[in-house]
Order: sequence, then C-alpha cells, then structure tokens
Amino acid sequence: NVLAKIAATPGLSRFVLGIDDTWQTCECDDCRRPLVLPNGTALPASDPAFKSTQWYQFVAPVIDQVYQRLGLQVKVYAYFYTAVPPKIKLPDNLCALICPVPKNEKKAMFAQSSQGPFGQDWSRRILDFKAVAKHNMIREYYGCTGAAPRAQEYVAAQDLRFLLDSGITEFTSEVPVDRVDQRFNPMPSAYWDASALTFWTITRLWWNPKQDVDELRRHFLQRTYRAAAPAMTEYHDLLRDLWLQHPAGASYMDSNQKFTKTHIIETGQEQRCRDLLAAAEKLADH
Repeated sequence: NVLAKIAATPGLSRFVLGIDDTWQTCECDDCRRPLVLPNGTALPASDPAFKSTQWYQFVAPVIDQVYQRLGLQVKVYAYFYTAVPPKIKLPDNLCALICPVPKNEKKAMFAQSSQGPFGQDWSRRILDFKAVAKHNMIREYYGCTGAAPRAQEYVAAQDLRFLLDSGITEFTSEVPVDRVDQRFNPMPSAYWDASALTFWTITRLWWNPKQDVDELRRHFLQRTYRAAAPAMTEYHDLLRDLWLQHPAGASYMDSNQKFTKTHIIETGQEQRCRDLLAAAEKLADH
C-alpha cells in the first residue's frame, strides 16, 4: 500500500509514516507476546520500550523497500509511545521526527521534572534516538499556546543550543504562526497580537541560538514601540518573570485564560499590568 501510494504521487523527496494521536493499541495475547530482538534476547511487554520497538519492527521492512525501490527518506513520528527509543537499529533512510511532548514548557529539554506528566528526560531520549537512527528531526510545540504571552524564547534558546551541540540540525513546528487555518481558535496568524515578541525572538534564534535573548528582546521592543518602549519593556519583563518564576508547570495545551488566571490575577498583578499598558499608551507617538 505504501509503495502504491508513493508511486501515485510523483516528485516526492520524503514522506511521513506515523501513528495517530492516541495511546490505544491492541492488548491481545499475540500483540503482547515478547519480541525477539536481533541479538536473540526477548523483550517483554512490561518493558517501557516494548510498544515502540514493536512499531519500528513493523515499519522497518516497509521503509527498507521504499529506499530499495524509490530511494526516498521516510519520516516516522517519534510520538506518544513511539517516542521511546526502540531496542533495535533503525533503517538508514528513516528519519525520526521526535516530538518532545508532554514537556514542561517553562523548562528546557534537559531540565524536566521527575514528577507528574512532565517526567520525561527529553534530552536523554533524543540522545538515545541518535544511537539507533541515522537521521533525527525535532518537531517543536512553542507556537501551540501563542494566544498567551509566554516568554518561551528563553527555553527555546536552551533547547536549540542543546540540540545543535548534539548534532540535531533540522526542526519543524507543530503550529507555524503565519498559517491561516480555520481549525484553530484563534487562528495561528492571530497569535502575533499576544506573542510577537516571543515568536520574532525565536525566529532570530533559529539562525543563531547563542545570541543574547535579552538583547534580542530589547531590540524588538525598541523598534516596535519606540517612545513607549520603556513601559512596554517593563510590561513584558513582568509577564516573563510571572510565568517563568511561577512553580506551576506549563503544557503545550495551556490557554490564554489559564495563563492570565494563574500568573496575573492570582498573583495580584492585574492592576500593575493595566497601569503599564496605560502608561505606554500615553508615551506612544501616534
């Protein structure tokens, strides 16, 4: 089926073969039978890498045939249970599209909590994938909560520095923020209203993640707000500190309402935020 699908779509250089958005898998006795690894050892269903290894064993022969017949690269989502590095070596033309989710969005990949839903050490997983896959990409989720002004550029800088130092040089976004897509409310293209500072800064970091994040922010704020820049800088710095320093974890599914309630209203900073915006409006040269 895969070969027929590719043959009907000429001009491809690579394509994606992956699981859907679910943890559900078959639990019958046959599907939970221990897997025999290439070295002859058995991998029981209780092993954390069982489902992942099972999936990659299933698709590896297909991916090999795609390369032998058509010479194409196949991207496979390392996502949900397939985000666990498998116990087998993967085909050379397989590109693991690593999806670091769930992740505490306030922390870098290598600084995740060991408690609760954010307990995965994504830096370890990424390095373990490099040991079994020749090609690896990162699918990042920074844009998913663009309706809330979360200062993710500080986290993105740490993530990008780690990834480039680890030899990962390809990235793709779950939510490209210039896209007009009716499936989102608000649409990603509206995220610039709340998060232009963050997205512009991250865009600059793609070119060189070793730049000074504070300096990039200052440049954006001065060029954007001009006479009102001092008040807007204080406003955005306050939002940054309220978010990054609050002990509550943050996920890629956070809403702007949750952000506002947890980090502004419940911390007693609503009036301060309003005052800074009012001050900026008075300073602005219209």
